[in-house]
This record gives sequence, structure tokens and C-alpha cells, in this order.
Amino acid sequence: MSLVGQIINWSFWIGMLLLLPLTAASLWLWGGARRAALGHFMAGALFLVSGAVFYFVRVVNVFARMDNAYLYNDIFGLYFMFLGVILLAGALVGYGVPPWLAALLCVVSLVLGRIGVFWLWIASAVFAPTYVDWLTC
Repeated sequence: MSLVGQIINWSFWIGMLLLLPLTAASLWLWGGARRAALGHFMAGALFLVSGAVFYFVRVVNVFARMDNAYLYNDIFGLYFMFLGVILLAGALVGYGVPPWLAALLCVVSLVLGRIGVFWLWIASAVFAPTYVDWLTC
């Protein structure tokens, strides 16, 4: 890979890693969760929907699992859903929920989401195997 390609690649990955501290910092900076509740709600919903689309394309489509172009979809999808949960919990604070309860709901939703992803992975392995019998007939 050329030097320009390496710079673009590393800047992309560093930018992805900076999304998490920026998401957490947005709950206190730039007006905080109290003044920017609607913005946090909309950004959280956008991250949740885009993360679900990224993740479920690889889960539900056998051809996407066989193609290397969709290799990082599950990583990006789970990361975007993680950021969406944090932003939605911050939006709850802006709408009057006590901060300790919003933090507790954030942790509970992350744990339940991880359990749900595990069962989705089990279901996709059982009900949608990577081989397709009807194509080989």
C-alpha cells in the first residue's frame, strides 16, 4: 500500500476510535445533555439504525458472509449501535430522567444487547448455514 493509502487508512481508524470519546464528551460539552437532548436523540437513533443495517446485512445474507467486501460490517454495526445507546441515554437525561437512572439504563441496554447479539449469532448459525443446498441441485 502506498504512503497516501496508509495515511488515509490510519486516519480513518483513528477517527473511528475518536467517535467514542466525542460521544461521551458531548453529554457535557456543547450545551450538554440538558440543552441538546433532541440532537442526542436524533444522533442516537441514526447510529442505532445505521449500525443495525451494517450488522444485519452480514447476518441475514449468505452471499454477504461469503464476500470479503462485507468483512467489517459486523464490527462497524456493533460499534455504531454502542454509540447510539450512549447518545440515547444522554437524551433521556435531557428529557428529565435522573443521570444515575440513565447510566443504569445504558449499562442494562448494552448488556441485553450483547446477549441479543449472541442469540442472533446462534440463530444465524442454525437457521442460515453458509452452504446453500438449493444452488447445488
